[in-house]
Amino acid sequence: YDAELFAYHPAVAPDGSARSLRRAWSYGLGWGGFIQKQLRAGNGQIVLPAYFRSLFRSLGGMVLKFVLLRWGQAAFYACSFAGRCCGLLRRLA
Repeated sequence: YDAELFAYHPAVAPDGSARSLRRAWSYGLGWGGFIQKQLRAGNGQIVLPAYFRSLFRSLGGMVLKFVLLRWGQAAFYACSFAGRCCGLLRRLA
């Protein structure tokens, strides 16, 4: 640990651009993979509530943006949701 180090992740607007969709997908894969590793380590009761909240948020965002006819933002949340699911299931198979 070094308190002097700083990691910067530039914000990407959920606008449906190819860049934002790739980022939603890849961050979702990473989150799902992290959760899968924690499950294998026996930390399910700690990480599963956060995982399910994140799935609910992505799914809710997708539905809300779809209803509001904001297609690009709906696609962003759909990629996030799919990435999180695939990231978790990728290593289970």
